[in-house]
Amino acid sequence: MPRPVLARIFEPFFTTKPLTSGTGLGLAMVFGFAKRSAGHVNAYSEPGVGTTIHVYLPRHHSGTPTAVVDAQRQPLPRGTESLLVVDDEQGLLEVARAHLESLGYNVHAAADATEALSVIANQPSISLMFTDVVMPGGLNGYQLAAETRKIRADLKILVTSGYAGQALRGGEDLPMLAKPYAKSELAELVRRLLDQDVPL
Repeated sequence: MPRPVLARIFEPFFTTKPLTSGTGLGLAMVFGFAKRSAGHVNAYSEPGVGTTIHVYLPRHHSGTPTAVVDAQRQPLPRGTESLLVVDDEQGLLEVARAHLESLGYNVHAAADATEALSVIANQPSISLMFTDVVMPGGLNGYQLAAETRKIRADLKILVTSGYAGQALRGGEDLPMLAKPYAKSELAELVRRLLDQDVPL
């Protein structure tokens, strides 16, 4: 990689790929994981030669009681409602689904707006839709939200995007969770939206 690119590879949302082809989150998530683990990531690259990335993590001492660490963690808010997750990137969709199912929610999934609208029309029990903004197929997340309102005006909607400042805004000011996000952030925001008395 040339030096200007190498200098930015760990920035969230930085990518050399065209829109909808990549979010620029892969290395940013690796960097964030390493930092949260008291570690570090170092990258070395020369055009025409190759790239080497080193991830440094602290040594785990097996003598540290797991129960003590778990006791210090605050329990995440949970629920039993039915939710819909919409994302064209299968990996991200499965991560969001796994996070929400582990919190007790009944989760439906859709890979695009067309599939999402079909699920919403046939699953009246869904309380909240969590959708990516940038998706192929003609409708972005905000346009999907507008079409969803025609079917379910009461549905809570949360959008997510890895394109900071690039996501197309719709006519409705919807709450957004920026990628990359932590499970705790998703859990808290979903619970807060579900507990609201009016659609958001």
